[in-house]
Amino acid sequence: MGIWLAGIFGVLSLVVAIILSISILRRDQGTERMKKIAKAIQDGALAFLLEEYKTMYIWVIIFAIVIGVVISPYVALFFILGTIFSTLSGFFGMYIATRASVRTTNAATKSTGEALFVAFSGGSVMGLTVTGLGIIGSLLTYVITVKFLPQVSPLVAVTGYSIGASFVALFARVGGGIYTKAADVGADLVGKIEAGIPEDDPRNPAVIADNVGDNVGDIAGMGADLYESYVGSITAAIILGMLALGSNASTYIYLITGYGILSSLIGVVSSLIASKLNIHPQKALNIGSVTANIVAIVIFFFVSKGIQNGINYFVAIITGLLIGLAIGFITQYYTSSKPIVEIAKSASEGGAATTILSGMAVGMESTFIPLVLIALGIIIAYRFSGLFGIALAGLGMLSTLGISLSVDAYGPIADNAGGIAEMSHLTAKNLSLINEHSKGEIPLDTSKPTNILLLGTDRRTKNEAGRSDVMILVHLDPTTKKITLLSIPRDSRVLIPGHGYDKINAAFNSDYFEDGGVELSIKTVANLLGIDSKDIPYYAIVNFDGFAKVIDAIGGVTIDVKEPMHYHSWAGDVKIDLNPGVQHLDGIKALEYARFRYDAWGDFGVDSEGNVHGRVERQQELIKAIIDQTKDIRNIFKLPQIAQEIGNAVDTNLTVAQITKLGLTYKDITSKDLQIVNFPGVPDMIDGISYVVPDYDKLKEIGQTYFKLSK
Repeated sequence: MGIWLAGIFGVLSLVVAIILSISILRRDQGTERMKKIAKAIQDGALAFLLEEYKTMYIWVIIFAIVIGVVISPYVALFFILGTIFSTLSGFFGMYIATRASVRTTNAATKSTGEALFVAFSGGSVMGLTVTGLGIIGSLLTYVITVKFLPQVSPLVAVTGYSIGASFVALFARVGGGIYTKAADVGADLVGKIEAGIPEDDPRNPAVIADNVGDNVGDIAGMGADLYESYVGSITAAIILGMLALGSNASTYIYLITGYGILSSLIGVVSSLIASKLNIHPQKALNIGSVTANIVAIVIFFFVSKGIQNGINYFVAIITGLLIGLAIGFITQYYTSSKPIVEIAKSASEGGAATTILSGMAVGMESTFIPLVLIALGIIIAYRFSGLFGIALAGLGMLSTLGISLSVDAYGPIADNAGGIAEMSHLTAKNLSLINEHSKGEIPLDTSKPTNILLLGTDRRTKNEAGRSDVMILVHLDPTTKKITLLSIPRDSRVLIPGHGYDKINAAFNSDYFEDGGVELSIKTVANLLGIDSKDIPYYAIVNFDGFAKVIDAIGGVTIDVKEPMHYHSWAGDVKIDLNPGVQHLDGIKALEYARFRYDAWGDFGVDSEGNVHGRVERQQELIKAIIDQTKDIRNIFKLPQIAQEIGNAVDTNLTVAQITKLGLTYKDITSKDLQIVNFPGVPDMIDGISYVVPDYDKLKEIGQTYFKLSK
């Protein structure tokens, strides 16, 4: 029964993979454009794989004939079985991965956790298919040989099966890998270098090929490669185990492999549950990996003790398992922590040469500790169990391949999902919610000046009307590396196109004007400044709650509060309590500072020297503090959290790639590089209503001087 238990776990692995596949395919794919792009990627990946398999199987047949003549026809058949199972695992893994990507993109419009659930489910299909078919094929080969083919050594048979798996890996990993890198580098050279457009920009014809490469190389190719390693570790352990234990070795090896699959299944479920709880993606994936390894260690102890009167075999197995886990975390550190920050720093300070040198140095350094650990593991395993111990260590390292490969395959799926989002014109807001205003990506050339309208609203949800309590026009000039700000008081009396004169904040309110919203706000500001609406191509909208969350994400801001600020509204919805002095404000307190207008200056006031005071001045001070705070190096390590908060809080028509390009272009900006243009106007009462009456002529001069882009 022991040996068949491994087969049951292999079947269970395939059943779970099928269940996950069905759940993925039942999900919504999103918009028609998303479906069209995903279909192009699917067709491209399938076309490459079929062409590759056609060429490969010509050589499979040739080698099978040679094996059949030189060794045995039966071994040739097992060789072919190895190639078929390896091919199937790569094919089905890639089939689901190409369909999971677009569904991940659509799931990201709901929440990060939902996107992680879909992407990791797709990756798990690859991981569980590889381990399930791997152990079933090896077990069938061994059992058929022992029961029905006494003239063939089972060791030779499983070796033939293993060579078949290796044969596919040679084509799939190398062929798919070359295609992947060629498409990736080609797309980057044409897009980023020659055309100066973002990665995954739909105007770049090579983008589809790049996304196809992620699937044929990093899914199908990687799956075949690890399938070969997995089957090879089982085969090596059986061969060396026969010398140490005799016929009992096969039962022990298959039990360890089977229970490793069971541990991986538990790990997969743990990560899926963590994703549903909206735990940070990296933590959710780590939870699955660590859980699987802990379960495996406990089970392996009892299985090993039952085979051997001691712990020598157990020590050898967990040595490999723990070293494999450690190497995973070391890799994680070198690819997502301080080392990549140092490489990015080299890129910003020294250019291409220092970037290459820094990257090479980090890459070489990253291999040192893993090499030492592997050497140490070999010594420990050999010390406890000889050559068989080394084989057991290798088996232990790959025993939880089901979960580790699931995590690996998750990466390309998520990467493809990001590409589909970019090509579908989904904006930064799509990290959590669909942007209702997005009408397609507006190209961004960071070598030229541009304008962004910042709107702070009091709405609680994106579907609520709300008012624009804050309106700031930002001019970015890459030649001078300066940022110019014009804060427009919310009570400014302006001509709202199509509606006559009113307070400027009414332009955003769709309850007040039927066409109210960001487009009308942009037209109103452009009209006020005497420029074209096209001179304000970008916008960003944030509500009060979102503003507080973003401030908290960057670690708060340091502000010099110049006067006591205390106000409690009669309804209890506004509470402001700030004392004078330099202090570090969290999100809530920063919001109180930004909203306070209950002093002599109110929203807006101008002294005898023309200096602006009141809430508008405080909003400008806040922007300076935010810029200085984001320069804090500690915030580099909080980028995932900051990005998530911005995705949830900011509604913008800038894409993720465009925001990244702006961040890199203006990375050295400090508050000293801000140029603040004072709003020319005076408070006044008209028909009993409080306004700020602008100096319209001066505003048009300001518009022509600082914000006009079109000629």
